[in-house]
Amino acid sequence: MLLASINMSKIIKKDEVQKMGGTAAKASTPDIMPAEGGGILNKKVLEAKDKAQLVLDDASQEAEHIKEDARRIYEQVNVEMEKAKKDGFKKGHDEAMSSVTEQTVHLSNLREKFYENAEPEILKLVMIIAEKVIGKMVREYDSAIKSIVRQAVDSSLGERITVHLNPEDHKIITSSDFEFKDIFDRSKRIAFREDETINKGGCVVETEVGTIDARLETQLKAIKKALEL
Repeated sequence: MLLASINMSKIIKKDEVQKMGGTAAKASTPDIMPAEGGGILNKKVLEAKDKAQLVLDDASQEAEHIKEDARRIYEQVNVEMEKAKKDGFKKGHDEAMSSVTEQTVHLSNLREKFYENAEPEILKLVMIIAEKVIGKMVREYDSAIKSIVRQAVDSSLGERITVHLNPEDHKIITSSDFEFKDIFDRSKRIAFREDETINKGGCVVETEVGTIDARLETQLKAIKKALEL
């Protein structure tokens, strides 16, 4: 009985030692794959790890490709945007210049049209001013009527000449006979007559050949007719 107990004790101790030894063996040799079923399991785990690593590597490469594509697209978009800005500026500049040209042509046409429509009125205004200025000069300067009479007499044909003058101008001319001495020496018979129907600054010269109307209003009327006013 005692022997049996001792043997059981040894068996128990041996079992404990085996358990402890097995545990220690496992702890000290974790990389040693057990035979049969345990080796297959560890192999599958390693294969799964390898596949997972491959997937991660592929994913990393794909991510790099995506980043590269994104960078390339971003750069292309920037290039297109810059080009669009430049094209837009050029287009805007061209449109602005075209608008300026159109407006210039339009203003030029308006100016020409204005002058066409205003020309008669402008000429009328010029004639009114001319009448006033010339009339004022003729009335204020004695030399003006002397020049008018001389030109009218020089332009006349015939030997018998009668010059009709405003009474005031008649006084000026008859008091300056010496200024017309050269005309008298041409064997022309000249007579100066007062005529109240003739305004100051003009004269009418009559000869046996014809009449020269050198009145200021007659000359201005002829100018207006020539200008179609």
